[in-house]
Amino acid sequence: SAKMVALIRKRGIPFLRLIERFSKPRFGGLSERRLTRFILGIVILPVAIVMLIPIPFTNTVFSGAILLIGIGLANDDELFMLGGALVGLTAVAVVVTLLIVGGLALYHL
Repeated sequence: SAKMVALIRKRGIPFLRLIERFSKPRFGGLSERRLTRFILGIVILPVAIVMLIPIPFTNTVFSGAILLIGIGLANDDELFMLGGALVGLTAVAVVVTLLIVGGLALYHL
């Protein structure tokens, strides 16, 4: 609807300007290499798979990590890509660890 478009425009443009202020091309164009994009794809895959697990309030972290990687790819900002990869892989490690520990705890009841 027109109201929704106006709301997105009103709130989205300041958010995009904030991102543009911090995101800029860095580290000499690593994002243009096929290997970098391949590695980021491998990083995004487990993040997306774990995002499918219905654990309350965790999808925000995973989608934020993918968003950071996407912003980094769009603006050739390797720092954003690295940040998104680190956030995503750390979140995956935490969730997998909790699932393993929880499973072992249930097994030993």
